[in-house]
Amino acid sequence: IIKDSAGQIQGHVLRQFSILKKKYDLCDQHKRVFARIESPIWKLWKFPVFNLEGVEIGLIEKKWGGFLKEALTDADKFQINFPDFTAEEKVVFFAAAVSVDLDFFEGNVKGS
Repeated sequence: IIKDSAGQIQGHVLRQFSILKKKYDLCDQHKRVFARIESPIWKLWKFPVFNLEGVEIGLIEKKWGGFLKEALTDADKFQINFPDFTAEEKVVFFAAAVSVDLDFFEGNVKGS
């Protein structure tokens, strides 16, 4: 759930179970899906964003930081190509990028 500073729900990022793909649904405040992130498991650093018709409209991509930086730190750089979304949808899209980072690139994050 993504909320603004007043506590109003802006949307939801829902990770979907899949064995061969990395999948997320991006939803509005009423849990209506407005976009999907879907990437084969072997495409390690690219997370294309699709509209409901299956057309690619955006991209979340982790940028290579160099061997030493990748091996010795958790510092990551991402490039986010925002689709033509409303302000609320952009907030959900950005939250999805953070979720992708936490789910796939932050190996030392301890669960609650």
